[in-house]
Amino acid sequence: MTSEAATAVDPSRKSLLWLVAVGFFMQTLDATIINTALPAMAASLGESPLRMQSVVVVYALTMAILIPASGWIADRFGTRRIFFSAIVLFAAGSILCALSQGLGQLVAARVVQGMGGALLLPVGRLALLRTVPRGEFLQAMSFVAIPGLIGPLLGPTLGGWLVQYASWHWIFLINVPVGLAGLMMLPIALAGMAMKRFATPLITRHGYRRVLVVNTVLVGLTMASFGLTAPGQPMVLHVLQLLAFGAVNSLQFTAMNTITLKDLDGSMASSGNSLLSMVQMLAMSLGVAAAGAVLAGYNGIFGTETAAHTLDAFQATFASMGLITVASALIFWHLPAEVRAAQPAQPEVSGQG
Repeated sequence: MTSEAATAVDPSRKSLLWLVAVGFFMQTLDATIINTALPAMAASLGESPLRMQSVVVVYALTMAILIPASGWIADRFGTRRIFFSAIVLFAAGSILCALSQGLGQLVAARVVQGMGGALLLPVGRLALLRTVPRGEFLQAMSFVAIPGLIGPLLGPTLGGWLVQYASWHWIFLINVPVGLAGLMMLPIALAGMAMKRFATPLITRHGYRRVLVVNTVLVGLTMASFGLTAPGQPMVLHVLQLLAFGAVNSLQFTAMNTITLKDLDGSMASSGNSLLSMVQMLAMSLGVAAAGAVLAGYNGIFGTETAAHTLDAFQATFASMGLITVASALIFWHLPAEVRAAQPAQPEVSGQG
C-alpha cells in the first residue's frame, strides 16, 4: 500500500466524527445552560426554586434508566440510524421544553429530551468504536470531546444572558453563543481542549495506570484548591486554578473512557458501551448528591447566618470532596502497568521488494 493511500482521509469517517462531535456539543450545552436559569424559571412558573431541581434530576434519571437499552437498540436498528434519530428526538424535546407553560409540562419535556440524550451519547461513541480503527480510537475520542468541552463553556454564559435580556424559554432553542453571565468557565474549556493534544503521547509513554493514578491525585488537589477561594483574591489566581482543573479533568475523562472501551470486540461493544454510559450518569448523580449532603452537613456546623459562614461551608465542602477524589486514585493502581495507548498505524511505503 502506498503512503498516499494510507494517509488519505475517509470522507465518511470524517463526517461521522463531526456529526458525533456536534451531538456531544448539543448534549453538553443543554445540560449546562439550564443551571443559571433555574431561579428565573421558578419565578416565571410560580414555583419554589427548590422544586425546580426536578427539572435537572428527571433528565439525568431518564438517561440513566434508558442508557442500558441503547446498545440493543443500536444493534437492532442500526447505529447511524439511531444516532440520527437521537438528534431529532433531542431537538424535539428541546422545543417542547421551550413551549412549556408549567412545571409539569417542563418535566415531561425534559423526559423526552433525556430519551434523546440517552441515545445520543452512547450510540455516538459506539459508532466511533465500530468505525475507527483501534489504533486511532484515542485520537478520535479526543477530537469529538472538544465540542463537549465548549458546551459547558457556552451554557452558563448563554443561559445567564438570555435570562437577563430575553426569556428562559430561549435557552432551549438558542444555538449561537451570546452574552458575557459564565466567562469564568473559559479557562477550563481552553485548558481541556489543549490537554487533548497531550493525552495520547502521555498515555503511550507512561501507560494508563501511572497516568490515571497521578492525574486522579491532581484532580483531587485542584478540586480541593477551590476551598482556598475567598473574596479579594486576585483574578489571576482564579484563572490559574480553572486552567489547572480543566487540563487534568480533560485528561482524566479521556484516559478513563479509552481504557474501558478500547479492547472490547464487536460482540461486547454495545453492552460495554451502554454499561459505561449508565455508570457515568449514575456516578454523576451520586456525586452531586454526595456533595450536597456534605455541604448540608457543613452548613449545620458553620451555620448560614452570614455570608462568611456560608463561604466556610463551601470551602470545607470543596476540600472534603477533593480529598475523597485523591483517595480514589488507589482504584487505578490495580491496572496492569504495561497497558498503554495503541500507537497509530504507520503507513507502508511502496518500493521494490
